[in-house]
Amino acid sequence: PALQGASCISRWTFSWAAGLLRRGMISPLQDKDLNDLLEEDTSAYNRQYMENLWNREKQRAANEIKNRKRWRRYCRCVTKLRDLFYPIKPSLYHAIMKDYYAQTLYAQLLLATSMAARLGQSIVLGLLIEQFTPTDELHVKSTKMGYGWACTLIGIGIVFLLTKQQQFFITHRKGMTMRLGLLAAIYSKSLKLSSIGGGITGVSSGQVVNLASNDVERFLSGSPLMIYLIYAPLEAAAILVTGIVIMGPAFAAGFGLLLVFIPLQLYLARRFASLRSKVAAITDSRINLVSQAVQGVRVMKYHGWEGKFAERIEKIRALEMGKIIAASRLKSFNEAINFSTTVAVAVVTFSVHVWAGSALNQRIVFTSLSLINLLQSSITRIFANAVMHLSECFVSSRRIQIFFGTPDQPQIENSEERNGGPLLELCNLSCYWDETQKSSEAHHVDRIDSGTTSSIEAAVMSKADDFRAALSDVSLSLYPGELYCVI
Repeated sequence: PALQGASCISRWTFSWAAGLLRRGMISPLQDKDLNDLLEEDTSAYNRQYMENLWNREKQRAANEIKNRKRWRRYCRCVTKLRDLFYPIKPSLYHAIMKDYYAQTLYAQLLLATSMAARLGQSIVLGLLIEQFTPTDELHVKSTKMGYGWACTLIGIGIVFLLTKQQQFFITHRKGMTMRLGLLAAIYSKSLKLSSIGGGITGVSSGQVVNLASNDVERFLSGSPLMIYLIYAPLEAAAILVTGIVIMGPAFAAGFGLLLVFIPLQLYLARRFASLRSKVAAITDSRINLVSQAVQGVRVMKYHGWEGKFAERIEKIRALEMGKIIAASRLKSFNEAINFSTTVAVAVVTFSVHVWAGSALNQRIVFTSLSLINLLQSSITRIFANAVMHLSECFVSSRRIQIFFGTPDQPQIENSEERNGGPLLELCNLSCYWDETQKSSEAHHVDRIDSGTTSSIEAAVMSKADDFRAALSDVSLSLYPGELYCVI
């Protein structure tokens, strides 16, 4: 793979992908043009990784039950704190989040560097603007300082560009591996179930399809934003201190107005999670109903049930669209808050500054506006989206965990170990789409069960000339626990 042998400069500039992009510009890419996957990007590796992660979480929960009584002897507050970080019940969400933050430490360092670079850009921008209005005696000095601040601004921009893109690449790739691991684990689990379709296991085919298509996608979309839950408040605190140092206490007034919107956005995040859970349940029932209609289309058409099935599907779809529209309205309201907070915070900040008797200059205005934009971007937009995506990941992980907890199909002992023979044996079997056969033939089916053998002789009647045999002269020995396919 091109990434495996790439140098440090190639990784930072993404030049390791230039060959693939160049081939794509010349002609459409084919399978042979793609590089081999790294081992950590394969589905087998990520499936095993996710299953080990879930097994370790179940083992941790089992050990936590044993240690809980010992912690209760010392302090109940310590017990409640352990309940927050170490839940007594196994939690797939807790295991994934713990692994995510442990595997993205380098990306977190890059994010902290990019945030420091953005904060430095705001400060340097104010100093650069200040050099455009120098006094006569400081004209030469101001010109030199202006060039110096301009070069500093360009250098900080380059640092921000490199660190930001690397951080996004690492977190997005981690999201892809989480999605791939969960998808492979869902597929592996579905092969172990005794039935799909709501029988013994209570798992419908629509639910499995929804888990594999919609729920796992939440981890990919939320992965680049999850680390902002920790670093966005830290950046906000650094912006507050910088704004007070440059502008004075008036900057804290605008900051306080911005904090008023945080509880509202947390409420919206809870509403997103509730609507996401309801939409997922309705989607499961709709997909299950459509799957039943497709599988039983002959029976449905024979009895004339097309209209009834269409009405039921349309009713469920209308209910699903109602929940989706409600979530879209909340998202539009959240976006309206994001776009309006910058203007509101700027008006409040400059009004309080002027009302306090302080003067405004170019440096204060440009630096304050830049800091307010950073604050609005990190708190009201990125942090709010991170909370929203995290709530959706929580709902999805809970649904996937319930699916993982479904009992597996019981293992059947091999029949060869009991009596040394197959469970069912087919000899010279022929099958037709029609119930009749052109000529009379005799076929024998030998069944071996608990050491006894019975011979079944089937007489087949005449068959029309325009029909063809589906299977002809098939001889097969069937053993339990094995999968057979006749082509």
